[in-house]
Amino acid sequence: MDNKVLRKMVSEAKIIILDIEGTIASIDFLRNEAFPLVENQIEDYILIYWEEVKDILSRLRQQSVLDSKESSNDLVQFPSFPTSENTEVNTNYQKVVIDYVKHLMKNKRDDRVWKGIQGFALQKAFRNEDIFAHLYSDAIKALETWSREGKPVYTYSTGSRDTQIEYFRHTIEGDMSEFIKEYFDVSIGSKLECQGYRFICSLAEVNPCEAVFFSDRPKEIVAAKNSGLKAILVDRESKISLIKEEEEFVGSEDGKITSFTEILVDNSND
Repeated sequence: MDNKVLRKMVSEAKIIILDIEGTIASIDFLRNEAFPLVENQIEDYILIYWEEVKDILSRLRQQSVLDSKESSNDLVQFPSFPTSENTEVNTNYQKVVIDYVKHLMKNKRDDRVWKGIQGFALQKAFRNEDIFAHLYSDAIKALETWSREGKPVYTYSTGSRDTQIEYFRHTIEGDMSEFIKEYFDVSIGSKLECQGYRFICSLAEVNPCEAVFFSDRPKEIVAAKNSGLKAILVDRESKISLIKEEEEFVGSEDGKITSFTEILVDNSND
């Protein structure tokens, strides 16, 4: 579809659903700035926010016990919390946790424990303004336009909901959270399956065909389309996706853009 048709599609949509990384925010920001920052300071985050870290680990342990598929995960062998209130015992336990998290950081970056601690540290980094989140200028313009039009915007990301909230509250352009109706993560379902997209539409009380989803990942585009949504691929660097295996899914989208300015009605000269 050409941009004129896409502009009409977006203008007529009742809600917008946005992927974040690679779509409205730079992949490089998270991978080259945000994640390295929290990794370099992970020990400090664990020690300063120890009580909250303990709660996260406790919840993850309980979740792993309930999930039989995780029975062989290192989390099962994670040392039990000390019952003693002895300061020395608890200090030693903190060291064990730090060593364990650092091991996962270097060797098992997809591990549930590491992802949980990394996401928690990232929330704190944004909240403390240790770092400010990136948003593309054209994405900000789109958010402002949709806000004026009264069009609700939802995010759907692999990053946790809590991290997304802090991300938008602490951007390089200030607090952008007013432009987001609600934040969703993969707790509602994988972005490569239909469940999550349909859940968001149901919550927003719209038919899936009345929603437009934007993402830089072709496989997510396919999932959204299979869910009944309109879907537009955001191809900012003409690489489509860093995931080579997804190239075969290119072409399933309703259209492709390199910038949101291409589909904003008030940017049209037609």
